Amino acid sequence: MTTRDRGPVGGMSRRAFIAGVGLSALAGVGVAALRGFPTFAEAGHEFTSALHIRAATVWGDAYAALVGAADDHVTITRLHVGADRSVTVGEDLGVAWPHGFQPWGIAAIGERLLVTGSLASLFEVVTVDNRSDALPPGLRELAGDGDPGLPDAIIDYEVWHYRPALVAVEGGRVERVALPVPNGIGWGAATGIATDRVTKIAVAMDGCPDPDAHVITRCHLAVSADGGVTWQEQLVDRGLREGYATTLAGDGSSFFAVTVTGEGHRTVRRGVLGTDPSLTVVDSTDGAGPVRAVVANADGGVRLFERASNSDHIIAVNGVPGTWIAATQHGARLVSNRGE
Repeated sequence: MTTRDRGPVGGMSRRAFIAGVGLSALAGVGVAALRGFPTFAEAGHEFTSALHIRAATVWGDAYAALVGAADDHVTITRLHVGADRSVTVGEDLGVAWPHGFQPWGIAAIGERLLVTGSLASLFEVVTVDNRSDALPPGLRELAGDGDPGLPDAIIDYEVWHYRPALVAVEGGRVERVALPVPNGIGWGAATGIATDRVTKIAVAMDGCPDPDAHVITRCHLAVSADGGVTWQEQLVDRGLREGYATTLAGDGSSFFAVTVTGEGHRTVRRGVLGTDPSLTVVDSTDGAGPVRAVVANADGGVRLFERASNSDHIIAVNGVPGTWIAATQHGARLVSNRGE
């Protein structure tokens, strides 16, 4: 945002700008605005590395994770698992994200790490006359109350749009992987991801048609059987009504997709990793609310971690059934539903 000198301007007044662009566009928010994004302030813990693991995956014979630093910059790091199954954050891989990319989830196929998220692009720059003395006296107080975040000046405001994106990381190289983002998502992010760790991928894409609305109203699914070269896409749900980010969890051959509406209605669907994006509803619950993590079990079932179930920070480990990381202020531990 650029503030100009207080001189004549041919741009919009603050009223016209707010009416035409919308307050959501003023915020400049991206993927982090999606409900369900793992934030650590709401977890109520002091900063520790383990508590800032956002997503994790098996990666060959090791583990990798997205870790949010104290300044909220997200990096890929190795995870070290001790003989006692304690988990510590290891070295940063030094990945340079594409400009405007905000990471969300992580999985692996072979030696490639796949990271879902949102990619920002500058849509337009709008000139706004936000001076209080540019309005009639009777409207100045009302206008000021309606727009407290902008300075009392003439400004150039950047309007950014965010759309689902997928990047691949291998051998120090970072490249975008083309996703079949539907026209129905004008703003949103690629969120959940599941793979068979070889060639098959499923990616959830959440968002809404309005590029300035910044809410989740619908979920789409994209699947690939050839490592992301070709894709099939399908609408999963268009009635999420300011809902939460979709979570995927796979067991190597199939996967679960969990969607939650703004009213807390939760639906669990199941699909098969491959070329068919169709899903089958296996559970539908009113008032259930969002989940903290979803883990696909080796026996074909699924485990949902409720948001308020305990004080641990739970991170599902992609690529291995029935496994998650439980982190507290005192450390983190790799856990499985077999009690290992």
